[in-house]
This record gives sequence, C-alpha cells and structure tokens, in this order.
Amino acid sequence: MKWALATVSFRYHLYALDAIEQMARSCGFQGIELWEPHYIRHQAELMRRIHGGSATTMLPFGVLSGYLDTTDFSQNDAKWRSALQVKLDSCYALGIPTLRLFTGTKSSAEATPRDWVQFFERIAQMNELAAQAGTTIVLETHPNTLLDAPSAVDRLVAMIRREGWSRIGINFDVFHVWEFGDGAVAQRLADWYDVVKHVHLKNAVRPTRDFDMHNVYHPMGRLQDSDSISTGVVELAPLLQLLQDRGYSGYATLEWFGEVSETFFLHELDKLNRMILVAKE
Repeated sequence: MKWALATVSFRYHLYALDAIEQMARSCGFQGIELWEPHYIRHQAELMRRIHGGSATTMLPFGVLSGYLDTTDFSQNDAKWRSALQVKLDSCYALGIPTLRLFTGTKSSAEATPRDWVQFFERIAQMNELAAQAGTTIVLETHPNTLLDAPSAVDRLVAMIRREGWSRIGINFDVFHVWEFGDGAVAQRLADWYDVVKHVHLKNAVRPTRDFDMHNVYHPMGRLQDSDSISTGVVELAPLLQLLQDRGYSGYATLEWFGEVSETFFLHELDKLNRMILVAKE
C-alpha cells in the first residue's frame, strides 16, 4: 500500500506544485493525487518538467482527481466521450495510471431503471476508452451520487464482474461508506475488494456535511467536523489490516480539507504507518 497526498488539500493555498511535492516527499508520501483544476492551471509547467527529463526525480502522480457527470443523459454521447478522452489524454501525458471520477449529481434514490441502463452503457464505453489509453477509471462512493448506498454499489460491482470491465473500479472512500449507515464498512470493503482500485482516507467527528461538494469547494466552506484519521468516527485500523492482508498494492490517498501544514501530515502518516505495523504483527 502506498500513501498519496491529495493536492486538493491546497485548493485555497498559494503553494506552487514544487512546494507541495517537496512537502509530500519530506512527510513520507509515495505519490500524489493531482486535483484536475491544479492540472489545468499548471499544465504547461508539468509538460515542461516531463519533457525536460525531470520526471524521474518527481514523486509519481498516482491519480488524477477529475470530474465528469456520467448520469447527465441530456449530453450526447459524442460530447461526453470527447470530454472523457481529454481527461484520459491528460493521464497518458503525465503517466498517471488512474482517473478518479464521480458518477454525477443523480442519487441512487432518484435513478430510474432507464437511468441505470444508460449509465451502464456509458461505463462500457469508459472501459473501452480507458483500455485504449492504458488507464484505470475509478468511481467514488459519495453521498448524492449514484454510488451513495450499498445496494447501488453492489449493482455496479456485479456489472463490472459480469461484463469483465477490467479498466473500471471503485474508489472506496472510507468515510462516505461509513455514511451509508449500516456500520459495515470493513464488510463492504471485503465484499467489493476485487474491484476496489483506489482508496480515500478521511475522517470526521460525526455525520457531517463537511464533505458535501458544494461546501468543500466553496471558499467560505465550513469544515468544523473534519478530524484526524486516527480520532474520527471511522475506525481505520481494521480497514488497513484488511487491505494489508489482501495484499493491496495501490494508493491510499489522505484526503484532508482543513488547514494544511507539514506537522499535520507528518502526524497523520505516523498514525497510518503505526496502524500498518500493527496489521503486520
């Protein structure tokens, strides 16, 4: 398992990418989850670094954290495929193996049988395009999206297995799965493990709206409930032990939306590494 730093943590901070990378390296992260707006903002700089031969000295970008509404069926397929191809091309250009997306803004409670049919048609296209680009696409478990309940995730997982979509997986967000409300976070991870291809680690002190997208990405968003990964309501140690036992070798991103500091990240990674050591014993 490899720890990744999410650059979205720096969405309202004036840090250059070099400074973020230096902090990530000094704290002990093995990779970076690159937020799509950061990629767009720094694209020219990133291309210069890649083509200038400095890529081997950089921490790898393990994930591009992007946005594309797969449940907006008012958008024709050609336009939607074109938008996805741009993101896959970006991954290819930077050698990023994984593209993280949300399913969109339609919740599972709102989805009709026809919505699911159209969604799976798009997932089939996504798998095809991702295979051509050599990229894996992971869809995040998140409130108010299609993957906001166990039964909905089960439905996607079953289709991935049945259709053999090898380039489609789940981004297992531990807090959001806890928000499903049945207390079975570790069981969900075990049930879906074969299609879990990325993990988000975050925590809070209570069920919260801190992580609602309109709050997280608003300059005046309030994040008073966000907490350390070791003291929030989600018990992470059993989840990390399960990942360790199953031989998970992908990235687990520490997704933090509060104030950033090297001290904070060092503390969080120390806690994570201690949990891993306990899991190995």
